Amino acid sequence: MNLTICPFDYAIVNMQIGPWWIHPYTLRVMLGALGGCIWLWLAAPHYGASRSKLTGLLWAISGCALLVGRLGYVTDNLAYFMQHPKNIVRIWHVGGIQAGWAWSGGLFVTWLWARLTRFRITAIFGLLAPAALLTSAGAWWGCADVGCAWGHEALPASGWTRWAVIEAPDLYHSEVPRYAVQHIALVWSLTMALTAILLKQLGGLAIVLYLLGDAMLFKLRADPAPLVGGYRVAVLLDLGLALWVWILVWRNSRSLK
Repeated sequence: MNLTICPFDYAIVNMQIGPWWIHPYTLRVMLGALGGCIWLWLAAPHYGASRSKLTGLLWAISGCALLVGRLGYVTDNLAYFMQHPKNIVRIWHVGGIQAGWAWSGGLFVTWLWARLTRFRITAIFGLLAPAALLTSAGAWWGCADVGCAWGHEALPASGWTRWAVIEAPDLYHSEVPRYAVQHIALVWSLTMALTAILLKQLGGLAIVLYLLGDAMLFKLRADPAPLVGGYRVAVLLDLGLALWVWILVWRNSRSLK
Protein backbone atom coordinates (compact mmCIF):
# COMPACT_ATOMS: atom_id res chain seq x y z
CA MET A 1 0.00 0.00 0.00
CA ASN A 2 1.08 3.54 -0.65
CA LEU A 3 -0.75 6.28 1.18
CA THR A 4 1.04 9.29 -0.24
CA ILE A 5 -1.48 12.10 0.22
CA CYS A 6 -1.45 15.86 0.25
CA PRO A 7 -1.10 17.61 3.61
CA PHE A 8 -4.35 18.31 5.38
CA ASP A 9 -5.43 19.66 8.74
CA TYR A 10 -6.75 17.04 11.14
CA ALA A 11 -8.88 19.60 12.94
CA ILE A 12 -11.23 19.77 9.98
CA VAL A 13 -12.49 16.21 10.34
CA ASN A 14 -11.78 15.32 13.97
CA MET A 15 -14.44 13.42 15.90
CA GLN A 16 -15.04 13.39 19.65
CA ILE A 17 -14.99 10.21 21.73
CA GLY A 18 -15.80 11.19 25.31
CA PRO A 19 -13.30 13.87 26.34
CA TRP A 20 -10.91 13.02 23.48
CA TRP A 21 -10.74 14.20 19.89
CA ILE A 22 -9.48 11.74 17.29
CA HIS A 23 -9.22 11.66 13.52
CA PRO A 24 -11.45 8.94 11.97
CA TYR A 25 -8.55 7.77 9.81
CA THR A 26 -6.37 7.34 12.89
CA LEU A 27 -9.16 5.45 14.67
CA ARG A 28 -9.53 2.98 11.79
CA VAL A 29 -5.78 2.38 11.60
CA MET A 30 -5.77 1.79 15.35
CA LEU A 31 -8.58 -0.75 15.05
CA GLY A 32 -6.59 -2.63 12.41
CA ALA A 33 -3.50 -2.51 14.61
CA LEU A 34 -5.54 -3.71 17.59
CA GLY A 35 -6.62 -6.76 15.61
CA GLY A 36 -2.97 -7.39 14.80
CA CYS A 37 -1.95 -7.09 18.46
CA ILE A 38 -4.65 -9.55 19.51
CA TRP A 39 -3.34 -12.02 16.94
CA LEU A 40 0.24 -11.61 18.16
CA TRP A 41 -0.73 -12.09 21.80
CA LEU A 42 -2.62 -15.29 21.02
CA ALA A 43 -0.19 -16.71 18.46
CA ALA A 44 3.23 -15.86 19.95
CA PRO A 45 3.55 -19.02 22.13
CA HIS A 46 2.74 -21.25 19.15
CA TYR A 47 5.67 -19.74 17.22
CA GLY A 48 8.13 -20.10 20.07
CA ALA A 49 8.30 -16.33 20.64
CA SER A 50 8.41 -14.81 24.11
CA ARG A 51 5.70 -12.20 24.58
CA SER A 52 8.05 -9.97 26.56
CA LYS A 53 10.73 -10.01 23.82
CA LEU A 54 8.07 -9.63 21.18
CA THR A 55 6.89 -6.40 22.80
CA GLY A 56 10.34 -4.83 22.32
CA LEU A 57 10.45 -6.03 18.71
CA LEU A 58 7.04 -4.50 18.00
CA TRP A 59 8.12 -1.13 19.40
CA ALA A 60 11.22 -1.24 17.20
CA ILE A 61 9.25 -2.22 14.10
CA SER A 62 6.55 0.39 14.71
CA GLY A 63 9.05 3.15 15.44
CA CYS A 64 11.19 2.45 12.39
CA ALA A 65 8.15 2.04 10.13
CA LEU A 66 6.68 5.36 11.26
CA LEU A 67 10.00 7.20 10.98
CA VAL A 68 10.90 5.87 7.53
CA GLY A 69 7.29 6.20 6.34
CA ARG A 70 7.19 9.82 7.45
CA LEU A 71 10.49 10.60 5.73
CA GLY A 72 9.12 9.04 2.54
CA TYR A 73 5.98 11.15 2.80
CA VAL A 74 7.99 14.33 3.36
CA THR A 75 10.13 13.47 0.32
CA ASP A 76 7.04 12.94 -1.83
CA ASN A 77 5.66 16.33 -0.75
CA LEU A 78 8.99 18.13 -0.55
CA ALA A 79 7.76 21.35 -2.17
CA TYR A 80 5.18 21.83 0.58
CA PHE A 81 7.49 20.93 3.45
CA MET A 82 10.27 23.21 2.18
CA GLN A 83 7.82 26.07 2.66
CA HIS A 84 6.55 24.72 6.01
CA PRO A 85 9.52 22.86 7.58
CA LYS A 86 7.98 22.90 11.07
CA ASN A 87 5.19 20.64 9.84
CA ILE A 88 7.66 17.82 9.15
CA VAL A 89 7.46 16.77 12.80
CA ARG A 90 3.90 18.02 13.41
CA ILE A 91 2.33 14.74 12.31
CA TRP A 92 -0.71 15.42 14.51
CA HIS A 93 -1.41 18.55 12.43
CA VAL A 94 -0.22 17.61 8.93
CA GLY A 95 -0.56 13.85 8.77
CA GLY A 96 0.95 11.51 6.25
CA ILE A 97 2.88 8.26 6.07
CA GLN A 98 4.25 6.84 2.82
CA ALA A 99 3.28 3.23 3.34
CA GLY A 100 5.79 1.66 0.97
CA TRP A 101 8.63 3.22 2.94
CA ALA A 102 6.92 2.23 6.18
CA TRP A 103 6.92 -1.38 4.98
CA SER A 104 10.63 -0.97 4.20
CA GLY A 105 11.41 0.18 7.74
CA GLY A 106 9.36 -2.57 9.34
CA LEU A 107 10.79 -5.34 7.15
CA PHE A 108 14.35 -4.16 7.75
CA VAL A 109 13.93 -4.32 11.54
CA THR A 110 12.32 -7.76 11.22
CA TRP A 111 15.22 -9.05 9.11
CA LEU A 112 17.81 -7.56 11.46
CA TRP A 113 16.12 -9.04 14.54
CA ALA A 114 15.95 -12.46 12.89
CA ARG A 115 19.68 -12.33 12.13
CA LEU A 116 20.66 -11.19 15.62
CA THR A 117 18.50 -13.77 17.40
CA ARG A 118 18.93 -16.55 14.80
CA PHE A 119 15.14 -16.84 14.67
CA ARG A 120 13.94 -18.45 11.44
CA ILE A 121 12.80 -15.71 9.07
CA THR A 122 9.88 -17.81 7.81
CA ALA A 123 8.65 -18.25 11.38
CA ILE A 124 8.86 -14.56 12.21
CA PHE A 125 7.11 -13.67 8.95
CA GLY A 126 4.41 -16.20 9.81
CA LEU A 127 3.88 -14.51 13.16
CA LEU A 128 4.13 -10.86 12.11
CA ALA A 129 2.52 -10.94 8.65
CA PRO A 130 -1.12 -11.12 9.87
CA ALA A 131 -0.55 -8.19 12.24
CA ALA A 132 1.08 -6.04 9.54
CA LEU A 133 -1.62 -6.88 7.00
CA LEU A 134 -4.46 -6.17 9.46
CA THR A 135 -2.87 -2.79 10.18
CA SER A 136 -2.69 -2.15 6.43
CA ALA A 137 -6.36 -3.09 6.14
CA GLY A 138 -7.19 -0.49 8.80
CA ALA A 139 -5.18 2.11 6.88
CA TRP A 140 -7.03 1.37 3.64
CA TRP A 141 -10.33 1.52 5.51
CA GLY A 142 -9.40 4.93 6.83
CA CYS A 143 -8.19 6.03 3.42
CA ALA A 144 -11.60 5.28 1.92
CA ASP A 145 -13.10 7.69 4.43
CA VAL A 146 -10.77 10.67 3.93
CA GLY A 147 -10.19 10.19 0.19
CA CYS A 148 -6.44 9.53 0.07
CA ALA A 149 -5.02 7.14 -2.56
CA TRP A 150 -8.07 7.79 -4.74
CA GLY A 151 -8.81 6.00 -7.98
CA HIS A 152 -9.07 7.26 -11.55
CA GLU A 153 -12.44 8.54 -12.69
CA ALA A 154 -14.40 5.84 -14.49
CA LEU A 155 -17.68 5.46 -16.32
CA PRO A 156 -20.46 3.91 -14.23
CA ALA A 157 -19.94 0.17 -14.60
CA SER A 158 -22.48 -2.56 -15.22
CA GLY A 159 -22.54 -6.31 -14.80
CA TRP A 160 -19.67 -8.00 -12.99
CA THR A 161 -17.50 -4.87 -13.10
CA ARG A 162 -19.98 -2.84 -11.04
CA TRP A 163 -18.18 -3.67 -7.80
CA ALA A 164 -14.99 -1.98 -9.03
CA VAL A 165 -16.51 1.52 -9.53
CA ILE A 166 -18.15 3.62 -6.81
CA GLU A 167 -19.07 7.24 -6.11
CA ALA A 168 -16.04 8.25 -4.05
CA PRO A 169 -14.18 11.45 -3.16
CA ASP A 170 -10.60 12.42 -3.77
CA LEU A 171 -8.65 14.33 -1.13
CA TYR A 172 -10.33 17.54 -2.28
CA HIS A 173 -13.83 16.08 -1.66
CA SER A 174 -14.75 15.91 -5.34
CA GLU A 175 -17.12 12.91 -5.60
CA VAL A 176 -17.42 11.22 -9.00
CA PRO A 177 -17.58 7.59 -10.18
CA ARG A 178 -14.04 6.26 -9.75
CA TYR A 179 -12.27 2.95 -9.28
CA ALA A 180 -12.73 1.71 -5.72
CA VAL A 181 -8.99 1.42 -5.07
CA GLN A 182 -9.19 1.67 -1.29
CA HIS A 183 -11.95 -0.94 -1.01
CA ILE A 184 -10.17 -3.37 -3.33
CA ALA A 185 -6.97 -2.92 -1.32
CA LEU A 186 -8.88 -3.39 1.95
CA VAL A 187 -10.28 -6.72 0.76
CA TRP A 188 -6.86 -7.77 -0.55
CA SER A 189 -5.21 -6.91 2.78
CA LEU A 190 -7.77 -8.94 4.73
CA THR A 191 -7.47 -11.84 2.28
CA MET A 192 -3.70 -11.96 2.66
CA ALA A 193 -3.98 -11.63 6.46
CA LEU A 194 -6.36 -14.61 6.53
CA THR A 195 -4.01 -16.53 4.22
CA ALA A 196 -1.08 -15.87 6.56
CA ILE A 197 -3.12 -16.98 9.58
CA LEU A 198 -4.39 -20.19 8.01
CA LEU A 199 -1.19 -21.24 6.25
CA LYS A 200 1.05 -20.21 9.17
CA GLN A 201 4.57 -20.71 7.79
CA LEU A 202 3.65 -18.97 4.52
CA GLY A 203 3.43 -15.50 6.03
CA GLY A 204 6.34 -14.35 3.88
CA LEU A 205 4.48 -15.45 0.76
CA ALA A 206 1.39 -13.51 1.91
CA ILE A 207 3.53 -10.37 2.23
CA VAL A 208 4.96 -10.92 -1.26
CA LEU A 209 1.48 -11.34 -2.76
CA TYR A 210 0.20 -8.28 -0.93
CA LEU A 211 3.05 -6.10 -2.22
CA LEU A 212 2.57 -7.37 -5.78
CA GLY A 213 -1.16 -6.67 -5.57
CA ASP A 214 -0.47 -3.19 -4.23
CA ALA A 215 1.90 -2.51 -7.13
CA MET A 216 -0.78 -3.59 -9.61
CA LEU A 217 -3.37 -1.31 -7.99
CA PHE A 218 -1.31 1.75 -8.91
CA LYS A 219 -2.66 1.31 -12.46
CA LEU A 220 -6.05 2.40 -11.08
CA ARG A 221 -4.83 5.25 -8.88
CA ALA A 222 -5.05 8.96 -9.74
CA ASP A 223 -3.25 10.56 -6.79
CA PRO A 224 0.00 12.31 -7.77
CA ALA A 225 3.31 10.61 -6.96
CA PRO A 226 7.00 10.94 -7.88
CA LEU A 227 8.13 9.10 -11.02
CA VAL A 228 11.42 7.51 -12.06
CA GLY A 229 11.74 6.56 -15.72
CA GLY A 230 7.98 6.91 -16.13
CA TYR A 231 7.24 4.54 -13.22
CA ARG A 232 5.95 5.47 -9.79
CA VAL A 233 8.66 5.23 -7.16
CA ALA A 234 6.17 3.43 -4.92
CA VAL A 235 5.62 0.71 -7.54
CA LEU A 236 9.35 0.10 -7.87
CA LEU A 237 9.61 0.00 -4.09
CA ASP A 238 6.78 -2.55 -3.81
CA LEU A 239 8.39 -4.77 -6.44
CA GLY A 240 11.82 -4.48 -4.82
CA LEU A 241 10.45 -5.36 -1.38
CA ALA A 242 8.48 -8.30 -2.78
CA LEU A 243 11.63 -9.64 -4.45
CA TRP A 244 13.67 -9.20 -1.26
CA VAL A 245 11.13 -11.00 0.94
CA TRP A 246 10.87 -13.80 -1.61
CA ILE A 247 14.66 -14.24 -1.62
CA LEU A 248 14.74 -14.34 2.19
CA VAL A 249 12.04 -17.01 2.30
CA TRP A 250 13.64 -19.02 -0.52
CA ARG A 251 17.09 -18.95 1.12
CA ASN A 252 15.61 -20.01 4.44
CA SER A 253 13.74 -22.88 2.81
CA ARG A 254 16.93 -24.09 1.11
CA SER A 255 18.91 -24.01 4.36
CA LEU A 256 16.39 -26.38 5.96
CA LYS A 257 16.84 -29.05 3.29
